[in-house]
Amino acid sequence: MKLLSEKGVTTFMGKPSVKGNAGATGMVGIVDVPPETIEITDEMFDELAKEKGIQNPERDPGKYPYANEVAKKYDLKVDDSGSTGFSLRDKATNYTLVDLTMHENNRSFTVNVYDYDNNKQLAFDIIESTGKVDINEVKEAIEKQLNSNGEPQYWEITGGLVEFEGPTGDVPAVIRIYLFEDGDNQ
Repeated sequence: MKLLSEKGVTTFMGKPSVKGNAGATGMVGIVDVPPETIEITDEMFDELAKEKGIQNPERDPGKYPYANEVAKKYDLKVDDSGSTGFSLRDKATNYTLVDLTMHENNRSFTVNVYDYDNNKQLAFDIIESTGKVDINEVKEAIEKQLNSNGEPQYWEITGGLVEFEGPTGDVPAVIRIYLFEDGDNQ
């Protein structure tokens, strides 16, 4: 035990592991060790690997890498397990805040925004992160819709159209963005 301790084998995050009541054949560091309150992050493992000269493989950014930056900004997780889009979810509750679904042409998309008043900026950040539209044009179109008679309408933006349906009850707000290639019928 003493030799292992001297070699640093029985330490965790720089603190020695207590032998506790472990006998000669017992597991050292398991018995009588108080629970650790420090959260171990991927960044901590990356730093340890760097110190030890280990090159970690690059992490897979997923199918929608732009979603990762927005998720990180809001401390959310990305669920891109579906085949046509992703959800941004609360880490603690797994509650979906925003869904993005790509249309078949891979240019147009629909964004569902749950609890629109609290999550609209998150939705705008996701829309902007796609790099497909000018977010100010989208915001202006939504504002026009909110000030209209309430019937869903198409609002022109550069290269396409925006349609917005406001939230009603438990139904999320829906932002549809239709983008056209040159020559597509508008």
